Amino acid sequence: MISPDPSWADGAHEVWSLDGRMITTAGDQLFVAESGEDGSRSSVAAYSISGSEPEKQWEAQLPDNRGIPIEVWGDYIFVDDQLIERSSGRVMEAPWSARVMLVIVINDTAIACYEKDACEAWRSSDPFSRAWSATIKDSQRRLGSSRLITRANIHVGDRTILSLSPKTLVDVDTGETFDLSPDDYASVIATTDGWVAYNGSEYTILSPTGEKKDTFRAGSGWDPDKQFGATPSQEWPSSEQYRGHVEEGDLSWAEASVSYTGLGKDGCDVSISFDGTTIESRIESTGTNCMAYPSVYSHSEGGEVMMALLDSPFSPESARIMKAWTLADQREITFPGSNMEKSIFYLAGPSLIIALDYQSGRVTAYAPGKG
Repeated sequence: MISPDPSWADGAHEVWSLDGRMITTAGDQLFVAESGEDGSRSSVAAYSISGSEPEKQWEAQLPDNRGIPIEVWGDYIFVDDQLIERSSGRVMEAPWSARVMLVIVINDTAIACYEKDACEAWRSSDPFSRAWSATIKDSQRRLGSSRLITRANIHVGDRTILSLSPKTLVDVDTGETFDLSPDDYASVIATTDGWVAYNGSEYTILSPTGEKKDTFRAGSGWDPDKQFGATPSQEWPSSEQYRGHVEEGDLSWAEASVSYTGLGKDGCDVSISFDGTTIESRIESTGTNCMAYPSVYSHSEGGEVMMALLDSPFSPESARIMKAWTLADQREITFPGSNMEKSIFYLAGPSLIIALDYQSGRVTAYAPGKG
């Protein structure tokens, strides 16, 4: 998770611009997609963004696709079922079938799921040798949107384990599955030491591989609109911290906590508490309820600025900015010529923010300070 430079507190200024219709970033590379005349995406270009101006590295032509965003996978990017080598722009067919409904990238592993709960995985270090295949019950619930997979669906400890559905856990590295379907959980939330599962009336604390450890119920202090917010130093709660929150409404242990109110079609009002400071703001709509809004809050090391990031873990999409503020006076940081309502913003590095105006197709890079 990238931490922003403290000098964003002094404002932002434009440093360069490009044309493009879809972008993503990875390290010191920016990938920009252009559309064909019929509206389909037909080319992707890579730029080095390590210097003061972007330097074009290559451009690749692509066949028509289903309009799926650019994803980063180790030394590759992919658009739909087209795999592109990041260093050269060489295009090849991805190892997964063109009929795949969902591809999730976690670390160096790409997991592709098809209809009828069939999932397969490949590693970027050996992209054309399948690492494992597994039947993941109810995975079709996720089909069509990898954005539904957040930090809350991934346990990271001695093993990295994914909850692709409340019915099945899967070890990302080995493909070993753990069947939760007999318990008919409605949701499974990751913690530092395992999971907390919910069945509609009762919560169950689980080990990383799904063994039951304890149960509890919501108490009178529970307010579902008040939630833990992940930060670089506290990405998940422990099971006992989560339990204290549900039983007693206790969030005193959380470095950042968020209260959501006033959801409307154009956004959600939020109160963000961090290190003794409370920010009152509004975040534009990204889903159907407040829980789909940003739950990751990245701050500068000295506490000068805070940024709300869209939570799509372990990928460059984790750095998509939804809002940014100064902490000293809780002022929203603005970007001349762009706004959060019409543009998609990426924290490409501590001192580089890149915005895409998806109406005009203008890509604008910003550096901190007034310039």
